[in-house]
Amino acid sequence: MLSEYSGPRWLALWHEMRTLSVGQNLYRVWYEFCRMSGLHKRYYRAEPVPDEALREALGGRFAGGRDLLDHLRGRQVPFFFDWRERHRYAAILNDRFCEDRAACVALADAICAHRFDLMGCRIEFAGEIDWHRLLEKDAAWPRRHWSAINIRCPHALGEIKTTFELNRHQFWLHLGRAYWYTGDPKYPAEWARQALSWIRANPVEIGVNWMSNLEHAIRVIQWTWSLQFFLDSPAVTPDLVWEIARTLLAKGRHIRRDIAYSLHVMPGNHLLGDALGLVFLALFFPEFQEAEAWRRYGLEVLYGQLPRQVRPDGTSVESSVSYHRFVLYFYLLADLLHRVSGGSPPPRVREHIEKMIEVLQAVTKPDGTTSLHGDNDNAKTIFLSNEGPLDYRPTLATGACLFGRADFKHTAGCLSQEALWLLGPKSLEAWDVLESRPPAATLFHFPDGGLATWRSAWTPDADYLLLKCAPFTGHCEADLGHVDLSVGGKPVLVDGGTYTYNGPWEWRVFFRSTLAHNTVSVDGRSQALGHRSFRFLFHPRATASTADIGGEVECMRAWHRSFAHLAGGPIRHERTVLVVRGEYWVVLDRLTGGRGEHVFAQHWHFDPLVRVALEASGRVVATTDDGRAVHFVPMDRPGLVADLAEGDEDPIQGWTTRGFGTKMPAPCVTYRWRASAPALLAMVIVPDRGGPPRAIRLGQAEANRAVGPARGPAERVVLAVRIGETEDVLTVPATGVVALRRG
Repeated sequence: MLSEYSGPRWLALWHEMRTLSVGQNLYRVWYEFCRMSGLHKRYYRAEPVPDEALREALGGRFAGGRDLLDHLRGRQVPFFFDWRERHRYAAILNDRFCEDRAACVALADAICAHRFDLMGCRIEFAGEIDWHRLLEKDAAWPRRHWSAINIRCPHALGEIKTTFELNRHQFWLHLGRAYWYTGDPKYPAEWARQALSWIRANPVEIGVNWMSNLEHAIRVIQWTWSLQFFLDSPAVTPDLVWEIARTLLAKGRHIRRDIAYSLHVMPGNHLLGDALGLVFLALFFPEFQEAEAWRRYGLEVLYGQLPRQVRPDGTSVESSVSYHRFVLYFYLLADLLHRVSGGSPPPRVREHIEKMIEVLQAVTKPDGTTSLHGDNDNAKTIFLSNEGPLDYRPTLATGACLFGRADFKHTAGCLSQEALWLLGPKSLEAWDVLESRPPAATLFHFPDGGLATWRSAWTPDADYLLLKCAPFTGHCEADLGHVDLSVGGKPVLVDGGTYTYNGPWEWRVFFRSTLAHNTVSVDGRSQALGHRSFRFLFHPRATASTADIGGEVECMRAWHRSFAHLAGGPIRHERTVLVVRGEYWVVLDRLTGGRGEHVFAQHWHFDPLVRVALEASGRVVATTDDGRAVHFVPMDRPGLVADLAEGDEDPIQGWTTRGFGTKMPAPCVTYRWRASAPALLAMVIVPDRGGPPRAIRLGQAEANRAVGPARGPAERVVLAVRIGETEDVLTVPATGVVALRRG
């Protein structure tokens, strides 16, 4: 058991169990007992579905693959598009999306050559694809019953996510799009070869690819879409269709049997994905006698879980922007498919979908990227365009067409091919008649999700700031109080993202730690202790945030009570971010509580393209790749020490990612000071706006006036910001409007 907790193992288990309900704990113990005792092998039997059993499951209507294929080509199944309209779609693709054609064909040709870029790994299979391969090293998972394979560190063979990503088959949709672009028969032929190869290499319940319900569900979605793409092709043979039906039946039964595990142990995106897989399978293959039961149960779970999965302000309970989009598409796909099948989803589903897109709009930076806060494994339910997994603008384009939102259209910038596949040709008309108009607001606050964003304008060269203090749930990281900052449209301060889940423990610990985020650590420790791959011990409490517009200063606040594992007890950290429009930002940290002296540290992580110079005075000059300088000047205080790290490994510091599975050196500046709480530090961030260099200084204009006991928060802080010959005095109360007096 890997953990940052250094106490007895039994005590670590106790702390872990305290974070779960009684029911969750009992189910986890029972499930682990069944796995280790071999009972799972008896319940999930490694036996293929015989032909007779498949015919019975299909209602006795089909003697074999020929009958089934003829039926599939003759029926009218509710879906996002009709395979009979391939030539109509081809005309649209080659006209409206002609600029996407070359990139789509290149993606499909690489897949035909068995070349894959997945999770930061580039790999090519010379012959048949090894579906059990770890992409990051020359090794493969054992081919035995999935319950007997350990995929978690420290005993895991490697990072299971890379293998899962290959086996999701999301790249098959690039083959489908290329086929509809070109009509080239090599694309359905390659899909057919890969589908049969996977079926033969993954017998029922054997290997890691039968382990996760969510992976089954994602595959079900890709397989049903692929069949729609290729159903008119001679490559879709009776034998292939019969084997696909056999495999999908086994998958549906596996998901339905094992969904209780997600319900009790992984009741977030895994549970929703499982339910969506059942819905897709039931609506695409209503011929299965179990289909109606799968459909009812899947929709019951999805709609029943909605208030538990999505907060009232539209943020996902996963506390991760990547998983936010993942959950959003589960509901979007379910809503659209349910409607085309003649159903009537509850109106609140669409309402929540729109709110969730509003969140993505708010966190989208001026350059079109988003913050990587929370666990980020490039998760995306379905790929229907050329854009990569870190580009969220296709979602905004789809939202613009679906909801008639002019502001979504403005943020998206251009129509994505995704909208055509999800909403049909009518999406083009919806986009064309829609006016493009930027949102009226520049300050957004999502109090339930602990997110606040500000921007100077809705233009590509705007300034942007995000403050995060989300509830400690789901796929969160120890990043409370973290800020992202873009200046002139260029990222300056960034979240390092996620490098690995089950790979080297020291890297998993670092990237989810407080030290890897733009916030404050205490005694070199995180706000909570990393435990196993996805858990924390000593969770922070009382997380909250506010955002106010007041005169010339906009103010965002976040606070939390964390570091409960420290000997001196928990510490309250309050971060206030002041935006003096068009001029500068001030980040004010107040730390109260705890006992004795501590080493407090402010961490600032820069984008890899930013050049950073640390001056002897402690001032930092960060220069973006277009030559703009941004000055970081800490508040005058004795004993403040600053250091610059980039690509260090002992200890690990100065790293970031461009997505899951990659890491690269990036500048990080840390300011440390030793003090007893209450402690105070502020930073002024001043971008160059042209003109000659100016002296910058930040200090306290007046001593704090404490209220109540010494450990209580300061009533107010008065800061003096001198830039050149001018001085501003900012009076920052614990709550309420910030006052600005120009000198």
